[in-house]
Amino acid sequence: MSPVQQLAETRVVLGHRLTDGQMLDARMSDLVAIIEPVTIERFVGTERAAKARLQEHCQKDWPVLAAALSLDADIWSNDRDFFGVGVPVWSTRNIDFIEAEAA
Repeated sequence: MSPVQQLAETRVVLGHRLTDGQMLDARMSDLVAIIEPVTIERFVGTERAAKARLQEHCQKDWPVLAAALSLDADIWSNDRDFFGVGVPVWSTRNIDFIEAEAA
């Protein structure tokens, strides 16, 4: 699951890397097929707690932390600002390592 806001940010980041609009649409469709978009209504109740745990310069990332708190979920991010906020955080590097160990 991922907040809708995060999926929108992902689209922007991918858009910088993929110049072909059809390829971007295809990648986002693939992503949404495996990651359920979560609307703000599901996690707005933990907004205050999330903002309190994040540094001032990270406040825009509150939906990710609020969703993790509400859903009792981990966070997958390479953003170091999530470390130490009270939920497990996985980087892509760590996930790749776990997958390689399992293979």
